[in-house]
Amino acid sequence: MRQTNRWLQDLHNTSVEQVVDFDLFAVFIMQEMDDELHIRKLVNMLIVTFFDTGKPQTTRQNQLVQAALVVRKKIEKYDLEIKTNPSYPKPYCLRYPTLQDVRARSAHLESRCMVLDDEQMVILLDENWICVGIGLPPFPTSQGNPVHISHETRALECLRDMVAKPVCKLDVGQLPPFFVAQTLEGSPQTPFPLDDKNKGNFRTW
Repeated sequence: MRQTNRWLQDLHNTSVEQVVDFDLFAVFIMQEMDDELHIRKLVNMLIVTFFDTGKPQTTRQNQLVQAALVVRKKIEKYDLEIKTNPSYPKPYCLRYPTLQDVRARSAHLESRCMVLDDEQMVILLDENWICVGIGLPPFPTSQGNPVHISHETRALECLRDMVAKPVCKLDVGQLPPFFVAQTLEGSPQTPFPLDDKNKGNFRTW
């Protein structure tokens, strides 16, 4: 553990920060509230509900209120600046004001992935400078026996193992799933494909 912590600290000292086009607070509100309502309406609903009628009663409610306050401040700043500066950049939450817009944007970006530096720690930050992800290089090898193998090697090994063994074929309308006796032809498929209909609504297990 100490060796791992020292390795992480060394990586952090030379880490690279990458700002991504995202707003964690706004998307959190959309996911917890409604798919179709505009972010302005969602924020107003939260502010009115928990400031006019009572205080948050749970941790989740408090998180939503705190996120709404940050997003409202960002929206108000944009509304003020745009009056005197037409070129003032529109924040993420107004460019993609509903969860449906966020999903469509995510689907569009899936085909435009960028490979990160595999020799440095990469810290991903949203437009509020909140950490939304960290990329780590493979753990250094020790006498030719790596403690952590590379992402590419692990993914390839998992894929080969999945193809070599009988896989679980899941019918969405049928529980529990049934197992096939023979390996299925073609590439492994998920019952919940990454499309606009299912994105963000279903989680595999």
